[in-house]
Formats: sequence, structure tokens, C-alpha cells
Amino acid sequence: LAAVLAGKTQLVGLDISGNLVRDPGARAVLGALMELEGQGVEWLNLSENSLSDHTAADISAAVDTCRNLTVLDISRNAFMTNGLRIIAEELQQNHSLRHLNLSHVHMNVESVEHLANALARN
Repeated sequence: LAAVLAGKTQLVGLDISGNLVRDPGARAVLGALMELEGQGVEWLNLSENSLSDHTAADISAAVDTCRNLTVLDISRNAFMTNGLRIIAEELQQNHSLRHLNLSHVHMNVESVEHLANALARN
């Protein structure tokens, strides 16, 4: 999939939800998305893929690279406080994202604070 994505320049969105690609698969796909010419995808659904903090930096890099990204769904994954902090830090810089789905991601108070601060600055 990552190899095929590398040659696509007109891709608007990508939904790989529910495939349990885990961190290595997601990293490959996110790497390919960052190589797309132009402004990148407008929407990205990575829900239900058993993603962890190990993928958070890759998600942040993709959000940074995909300047037209308006929808990001990372729900039903296994992020912890550190991973959500990494993603929240990128959200402070991003001004195109309009919809962020974090449903069924187990957050503690610290994670919620990171996200709230990031979204307040967005």
C-alpha cells in the first residue's frame, strides 16, 4: 500500500480504519503520504489500528506535511500520555485541521490538558 501511495498525486483522503496495521504499517503509510506531491490529503482515518505512542511522531509529521488536512481520525487506538502530548504539540502549529476524532482513546487528566492547551492555541 505504501509503495502504491508514493505514486499518487491526486489522492484526497485515505481510510485504513479497522485494519490493525499497527505501528509499522501505519509508519509506512504515513511516510508515503508525506512523500505525496502538493499539499497532501485532506482527510485521514487511522482508527482501530492498534497504534501506540511509537506512531505519534509519525502522525505529527504527517499533520505537519499535509497542509490541507482538515479531518484526522485516530480513534480507537492505544495512545498513552506521551503520544497524545506529541500529537497535541503539532496541533498547536496546525491551522487547517477542523475535525479531530479521539473517541475511545483512553486519556488521563494530563492528556486532556495537553490537548486542551493545544486546541486553545490552534
